[in-house]
Amino acid sequence: MFPKISVEKISPSALNSYIVNKNSSSEAHWILTLNTIVPLAWMTFKFVLFCY
Repeated sequence: MFPKISVEKISPSALNSYIVNKNSSSEAHWILTLNTIVPLAWMTFKFVLFCY
């Protein structure tokens, strides 16, 4: 439940951050990268936790 919510909430936020920070592209890149990696890592962690 939590990973799904976080992915849905973070994706638009990452998009907004990208639009807001279009001038400093490196900052926007880091925000998008973190907002993509963190939920994926969390889902992988939970998946491993439940499977093993």
